[in-house]
Amino acid sequence: MTVAKLVALAVAIGANNFAASLALGALGQARRWPRVALVFGAMEFTVPLVGIWLGRQAGRWLDGVAAWLGPTLLIGLGVWVAARVGDGGNGGGRRRAHGDRGGGGSGLAVSRGAARAAVP
Repeated sequence: MTVAKLVALAVAIGANNFAASLALGALGQARRWPRVALVFGAMEFTVPLVGIWLGRQAGRWLDGVAAWLGPTLLIGLGVWVAARVGDGGNGGGRRRAHGDRGGGGSGLAVSRGAARAAVP
């Protein structure tokens, strides 16, 4: 991340805290500013660190399962689409709107063709 992007991110987060501080001041909470500043500062420091840690943990987990997770999700999506096409795409028997012709067969053909193209 470049310095300019980091500064832009910091300004966006700071603007959010500025808006919250304005609201607290308008509600008459200005006399509690030391406590508000301490809590906001602690959160500004802690939350990004927790996010970095969680991102690293998720990255390590995904690194181990990415080889099978992506294809599994893609196959699951294909099965779901094929099932929707099989019931006419109308949600399990609900009446279709006037003029709706479905067109589910072409979607099934496309998904079968894509499956054949994806599997060597």
